[in-house]
Amino acid sequence: MLLHNGGSAREDFLEQVALTVLDILDGGPGELPRLDLLGPLAGTYLTCPESLLDHYRVLKERHSDIYDFGPEQLSNVGRLLVERVGDRSTAAAVFRLNVEEHPGSAPARRDLGNFLFEEGQPAQALPHLLRARELSTEPDPELEATIAEVNSAVLR
Repeated sequence: MLLHNGGSAREDFLEQVALTVLDILDGGPGELPRLDLLGPLAGTYLTCPESLLDHYRVLKERHSDIYDFGPEQLSNVGRLLVERVGDRSTAAAVFRLNVEEHPGSAPARRDLGNFLFEEGQPAQALPHLLRARELSTEPDPELEATIAEVNSAVLR
């Protein structure tokens, strides 16, 4: 494929731009791909962690045509904060914002529920996991196993 030689996010993005240009040259609509939020939000976090959510809101207000504001973007930021940075407090705020911004997203609900369960809050996790199940378009055995485990923890 055009420009595809390694699969990095940057290469994938450049490939999409190239395909869009070709589409435009062929008379198509040529919609450019949206950028990931992880880069700008990670940069904000490094310089001023307490302004991370405010920066997200500003980007969404001013640049909704440039960045991808889908639920997976905030999930990626939240997971990065948990797994690589260890900032569980900011991650909690990011996961909550994701559900606030995308209340109909099964993955956003699942991520918040999983996070709350990991934090030792099974009673708070359960409603989010059950809502994720309702919103899911297909069976999710992993989600079902988590719900069973959380139910067990709530009943203890």
